[in-house]
Amino acid sequence: MLGLFEGVKQLSKAARAIDAGVDGALTDIMQRRMFLGRVGEVFILPAVRHDIRTDLVICAGMGRLHDFDAGVLQTVAENVARTMVRAKVDDFAMVFFNATRGNLHAGLRNLVDGFFRGVRGAQGRNPLRALTICEIERARCDEIEAALAKLYRTRRAERVEVTLEKITEETRGGRGQTKFRASVLASGAQATTLSETISIDTERLEHGLTNAHGGFRRYLHDALARPPRHSS
Repeated sequence: MLGLFEGVKQLSKAARAIDAGVDGALTDIMQRRMFLGRVGEVFILPAVRHDIRTDLVICAGMGRLHDFDAGVLQTVAENVARTMVRAKVDDFAMVFFNATRGNLHAGLRNLVDGFFRGVRGAQGRNPLRALTICEIERARCDEIEAALAKLYRTRRAERVEVTLEKITEETRGGRGQTKFRASVLASGAQATTLSETISIDTERLEHGLTNAHGGFRRYLHDALARPPRHSS
């Protein structure tokens, strides 16, 4: 999921990387004014046939940069959550908005408040189970993890049980290692009840993900190529 501001023509670094993966589709959409970035707008771009490991790219309108505040962030998060539930999406990833970097805890609180409001307000069964926040700066990642843990120990999380999963990369003996750490937080003000870390060879992980995604793309291509079945 990408947050895009109204009237800002230049894409962020994360958006440019995704734009390259979908063959410039985001640039084309913005230039043709198919998506304007107004507050609460949500645009879904199917990406399963592109060389990118996601089924959908979600564009969320953030409004004018100088008007961005807590209320806008909550509205954006709520509309994205409602859209995800309606689309039967079970998990998605996002880069934390730069506009909220000044006050990390408040930004996360508004994001989570809006997100939960959208999930609870959506009709029908909720398949949404995970939200991944992407961050390449290790120190910043640690700050986000600490802020989330603190947030879920407040009264806002009295009825919520949360699992925090942290994925990091490091190098050992010339080979990259991807570390997965999961922590289960009890509801209310209780401390972390369970935490575990495992390491996986990054090259093997990339190979497995590539094969899995490529296999799905081949399956989809073959399925769409088959003639439709007609029942008599």
